[in-house]
Amino acid sequence: MAVSAEIELTIFTNSGGVLCKSLRLNKAGALVTSPVAHMTHGSARRARIRDVKELAKVIETLAPSEAITLGRLHPDLPDKVKVTTKSKLNGKDGVIARDREHLIYEQGTAAFVLLDFDTKGKPASINIKDFWSAMLKVLPGLRGAAHLVRYSTSSGLIREDTGEVLPGSDGVHTYIPILPRVSTRNHSPTRLMASRMVPAPQW
Repeated sequence: MAVSAEIELTIFTNSGGVLCKSLRLNKAGALVTSPVAHMTHGSARRARIRDVKELAKVIETLAPSEAITLGRLHPDLPDKVKVTTKSKLNGKDGVIARDREHLIYEQGTAAFVLLDFDTKGKPASINIKDFWSAMLKVLPGLRGAAHLVRYSTSSGLIREDTGEVLPGSDGVHTYIPILPRVSTRNHSPTRLMASRMVPAPQW
């Protein structure tokens, strides 16, 4: 069973080069991640997809200078726009900042919710081997929902000198298509998901 409407998201292209993270070990041997490139100018375009399989294809074909956001471009904007920082906006048509004024979750439209599971800093007393199974215990309404699971950038890291799998390198990103019951304009869909939104069933 498919979602009742297309899901629209936004693809950013950074004019300044790759969008990536720096991964290193601190003096204690713990993993430290930090962004290397910040997007201050570039472009954004609409991407319209039907299901999680098409979302996977979009992610797999992103260039190193590209990234997605799950909000859609405001309907008054063209399908492709230039991007700058909020402080440099001058009201020129076809130029946006990465803010809630230009990137929205629109009433009556489907959207993706991202669940980001990160174990860095997790207390040893909390043992979660399968994130999706843990989520079903908290939100049983997600059972049977279509979803896409991908490892995060810092997952699967192994030390060359010891062969040890680095703690905190087992994060995952889970994308769920959502059919809204209420307006999500100017609200975070993650905040509304548990009590106000309905997961799309598996197709």
